[in-house]
Amino acid sequence: MKRMLKLLIFLIFLGSCSKNYTSSGKIETDEIWKGKIKLKGDVIVEELATLKILEGSRITYSKKSNFNTHYIKSSPIGNVDVLQDDRIEIIVKGVLKVIGKDGKEVIFEGKKQAGGIVFLSDKKGSIIRFAKFFKTGVAIRCYGESNPVIENVYIKGSELGGIGLWDTSKPVIKKVEIEDSLHGIGVSDFSEPEISSCVIMGIKKAGIFTEGDSKARVFSNKVTGCNVGIAIGDISKPEIFKNSISGCGAGISMWVNAEPRIYENKIFKNITGIVIQEEAKPYIFKNEFFENGGGIGANDGAEPCLLYTSPSPRD
Repeated sequence: MKRMLKLLIFLIFLGSCSKNYTSSGKIETDEIWKGKIKLKGDVIVEELATLKILEGSRITYSKKSNFNTHYIKSSPIGNVDVLQDDRIEIIVKGVLKVIGKDGKEVIFEGKKQAGGIVFLSDKKGSIIRFAKFFKTGVAIRCYGESNPVIENVYIKGSELGGIGLWDTSKPVIKKVEIEDSLHGIGVSDFSEPEISSCVIMGIKKAGIFTEGDSKARVFSNKVTGCNVGIAIGDISKPEIFKNSISGCGAGISMWVNAEPRIYENKIFKNITGIVIQEEAKPYIFKNEFFENGGGIGANDGAEPCLLYTSPSPRD
């Protein structure tokens, strides 16, 4: 009798997961997705709702969107609609829980219409765990005060970038692998993420870049085979430590008035280890440099502080 009751509850649960899902439009009450989900337009998880996507689910996208929403963001060049194209996206104003498992990841199988996931909410509890994104515009974007945990995620073939962060977002990003994309992870505005234990490879521009007045903590990552391993601009002040950076044009490059702290990294087999431009003021100490074409290069306006590099960055 107990077994039959458990089976009945399980079947009801499966039915609620797989049949009546929102393929476009607003989710205003809690919803669970499981199995094959085809999105026909933007899906908005409203403020009081939680969307759960369960292990093994596969998200695909229609060739043409039947519904698109907008998010207007102020910028130095005026107001910009960051959702202005017709890509299909999941926009999170409430809570999103993508709950895959090792070997049973949630798959976002993108093509031309796939936009990815956009977090707008300051609510705690959103998570993307054990998921794979293929050929999205930008797999994951964070705006406002959003703070999702993003871990054990694989991203490949993003047209614009793997993960983008703006405003005052504070996500935790760990054990993420990004490859074969235009950008890896971008940190802008006043964002303060923690980025750790990631593998970023084969990126056409920067594996990780920070700009604006952002303050990222970037540690224990492997960045390899990118045009620039880590790029640092504007007045950003990232803390970059215990990373492995190799096989890039420049291992680390900085410009404008950036003030990074760069320490205990292994920087090797790059064309140039570190490039310091304009009036950047890095603090560089206790790094290992080896087998680079050049060690550290700085122009006349830069003000680097170099301590305890081993071996000499000229080697």
